[in-house]
Amino acid sequence: MGEQPRGPDRRDPRAARAASIARRKRIIRGVEVTIGVGIALLGAGLLAIAAGDLATGGDSETPRPSLVGLIVLFGAMTWWGLQIGWPELAPRPLARRLRARLTAGRRVTTAPLDPAASEAAERERRVLALAEREQGRVTVLEVAGRCDLTVDEAKALLDGLVLRQIAQLHVSEDGVLVYVFPRFLPGPGRARRRRSTP
Repeated sequence: MGEQPRGPDRRDPRAARAASIARRKRIIRGVEVTIGVGIALLGAGLLAIAAGDLATGGDSETPRPSLVGLIVLFGAMTWWGLQIGWPELAPRPLARRLRARLTAGRRVTTAPLDPAASEAAERERRVLALAEREQGRVTVLEVAGRCDLTVDEAKALLDGLVLRQIAQLHVSEDGVLVYVFPRFLPGPGRARRRRSTP
C-alpha cells in the first residue's frame, strides 16, 4: 500500500557504492602509510647504526666498504618507506605540484600559442563558470555532463584545480566527492542552498 520508509541501507545505490569505495580507499591508504612508516623507521634505525659504526670504527671485523654499502642500502630503504607512506613526496609529483603552484601565481598576459593549452584553458574556464553558477560546489558527473567532458577528463581537470589550490575536495554525507571552490561560496549573509547529489 504505502511506500517502505527508506532507511540508511536503502539509499541511492550510487551513493552507497561511492561511500563504500571512499571507505576502502581510506583503509588502503591507512595500511600504506603504516607499512611505509614502519619500513622508513626500520631503515632509519639501521642507517643510524651503520653510520655510527662507520664513524667510530665499530668492530674491526666489518670492512669500511661494507659499512658504506649498508649505509646506501638502509638509506634507500628509508627513502622507499617514505615513498610508500607519502607518495606526494616523490620527485615527479612534488615537481608537478611546485610547477602548478608557480604557474598559478603567474598571470598570462598574451594568448597561448599552443592550441592544446588554449583548449585546456577553455575547459578550465567552463568548469569555473559552472562552479560559480552552482555556488562553489560541483561533482565530477555535473562537470562532465554540463561542460561536454568525459568523466575521466572532468576528474583530471578538477584534481588539477585541487593541486593548484583553486578547489578543495570534500566527501558528502552520502559519500559523494564534492569539489568546493571557496571563492564562489555564498557570502555569510546569504543562506546556503543544500546540494543535491546526482
